Amino acid sequence: MRVHPDYQGKGYGQKIYENLETKANELGYKKLHLDTTAKQLPAQKLYEKFGFKEVYRKTIKELELIFYEKMPEN
Repeated sequence: MRVHPDYQGKGYGQKIYENLETKANELGYKKLHLDTTAKQLPAQKLYEKFGFKEVYRKTIKELELIFYEKMPEN
């Protein structure tokens, strides 16, 4: 999920996420997974706002990745 920098902070990421979670619920998903980098602070804040919890971190080359999970709302 990405939002062009010119459009960040305008609610587009939130709308995209809400639609994705709705679809996941319709399809019966029991757990949602996503990841971002440690440098993507706005993404981290958005994911945590929606209830995602960090489950682990992993460094690949010089890139620190953060992995999140959450149970979808039914």
